[in-house]
Amino acid sequence: MWRMNSGKRGRLYQPECAPTTLTRGRNRNASKNFTIGKSAGWRYMRQDLRHLAVTAGLAPQSLCGVRGEGNMKLGSPNTWKLTRPSRWLWRFALAVFAVTTQAQDRTSAVETVVSSGPEIRIALYQGPGTGGKGPPALMQRLKSAPISTIAEISPEQIRTGTLTNYDVVIFAGGSGSGQANAIGEEGREAVRQFVGNGGGYIGICAGAYLATSGFSWGLNLINAKTISPKWRRGVGSVKLELTDPGRAILGERTGEFDVHYVDGPIIEPANKTDLPPFETLAFFRTELAMNDTPPGIMINSPAIFAGQYLQGRVVCISPHPEQTAGLDDFVPRAVSWAARRSPAQVGNSPLRLE
Repeated sequence: MWRMNSGKRGRLYQPECAPTTLTRGRNRNASKNFTIGKSAGWRYMRQDLRHLAVTAGLAPQSLCGVRGEGNMKLGSPNTWKLTRPSRWLWRFALAVFAVTTQAQDRTSAVETVVSSGPEIRIALYQGPGTGGKGPPALMQRLKSAPISTIAEISPEQIRTGTLTNYDVVIFAGGSGSGQANAIGEEGREAVRQFVGNGGGYIGICAGAYLATSGFSWGLNLINAKTISPKWRRGVGSVKLELTDPGRAILGERTGEFDVHYVDGPIIEPANKTDLPPFETLAFFRTELAMNDTPPGIMINSPAIFAGQYLQGRVVCISPHPEQTAGLDDFVPRAVSWAARRSPAQVGNSPLRLE
């Protein structure tokens, strides 16, 4: 990565700064405007620069400390100002050209950066509508610095914007409507904005209900709806089978396998025109149909499914792999993909996001 030497006119050299500039503030993925040549109307977003760095096979922090002469300061955490755009814009463009040229033959380096980036900051919803064995299991499994850190987040914190401190939010088992009511419409909008701006969402059981598009209280993050209003299908073990995209994201596992199930959503496409179709990562191969719930609708229906909401990624998990022996890697892998750390995003996965 090249930067402009503020002491030697027009000369490019390797950066020596600490990788901190683009990670200041409450959210490394925030899209605050930076201005380059205000009079010329040039505007760049921090997210664009992070994308540029990843495209070049570099960590986004590599753009820190880029500086120029005069009043140009390409390292400011607030605003980049340029009083002589005609003189400096071409130099900035030259620096960008140097970065992107290095990227042309670095496909493997891109994969490495994507899969081994900075630690994933995970928020786990804790409040009314959630409980049981799932959240403690997730706290234990995902507290694995430097790969990831996890912290509980309350409804009030969600409403006041604390999600911007994180990369992924998890809503675990309990009651989808209970979670929705606890965070309120303001909180639901905060979650939608977080995901829409590039955050990841993992919904497990109740959290999967919450993400769907068939309820008045739902987040409408994924183009799926429940098939039947009768949801109390029972508690027990059912069999799942991964699809090819599922193996790319959740890991290699062939054939059918058992997973713990507790009244998770049984879904079908919602056919909304403002959301892309979801991709099935795993199918149910057996079912539970207790409490007068309709039989037959669970078999061969999506058990784990994923999609895109604006710039963010969404994974919904109907059963409970976090409570199933031998499947405790499913949620961490889903988190990795939702946070764009998974190599699946640079492979042949149909869920690849540009």
